[in-house]
Amino acid sequence: MLAVCLEQKRGPLVYALCQYENLVLYPINPRTVSNYRKAFQPSRVKSDPIDARILVELLPKHGDKLPVWQPESAKMRALRQWVESRRMLVGEKVRLTNRLTSVLKNDYPQVLDWFEDKDTQVFCEFLERYPTLKAAPAETAEELTQFFQQHRVIRRSAITRRIEQIAASGISLTEDPGIVEPMPWLVQTLIGQLKPLLVRLTELTLKIDQCFTSFSEAAWLKNRGVEDIFIACVDGLKGFPEAIAAVFPKILRS
Repeated sequence: MLAVCLEQKRGPLVYALCQYENLVLYPINPRTVSNYRKAFQPSRVKSDPIDARILVELLPKHGDKLPVWQPESAKMRALRQWVESRRMLVGEKVRLTNRLTSVLKNDYPQVLDWFEDKDTQVFCEFLERYPTLKAAPAETAEELTQFFQQHRVIRRSAITRRIEQIAASGISLTEDPGIVEPMPWLVQTLIGQLKPLLVRLTELTLKIDQCFTSFSEAAWLKNRGVEDIFIACVDGLKGFPEAIAAVFPKILRS
């Protein structure tokens, strides 16, 4: 058997090494290595060779205090990857919606008041159909109502409020062609990135839900009539905090 120390618990290197039965992996917290280096390196200079020597020294001297890496099940690893992918895409969605909001403030700020949520398909398709302030008020109330109903806006009060806001939208913020012409083009470019991202996020959330519900713990919850969770103690179970948060977004983890 060959012991291998490394400063990570997951990732391509770990997944590559764990397939060899003669290797025993010891994941060591980078903070442990850093504190060890600070204690015995007066200069506190960090470098890969120095950290490698520290890892080699830690194992024979303090091996009894270092936990051996225990692989998660393939299903749990898949769930973790799905959740991490979703987290990354949610960050990208926030970045795009923030940038889109910033661009719209230049010459089309009224639309930001008409829609509370900017990360929706109806918001994107509204901007595609009505790219300027003059376009939406030119439509009749019936045409606008039909548009919202086709995009699953069910509440009549929300449709009426938006139509009234559109009718009272006023004049454009600026008529400067140096702003009016480039800005809609940039808005359409951002929408072209945001729309498929929203579709993928919906698909990914469904995959996470399906993966999570395949665990016995999920069945245990659903069999007891649990529809939502607000507080959960996961007791250090790897991957479960992220997985539960993906399925039950209102949860407070402990």
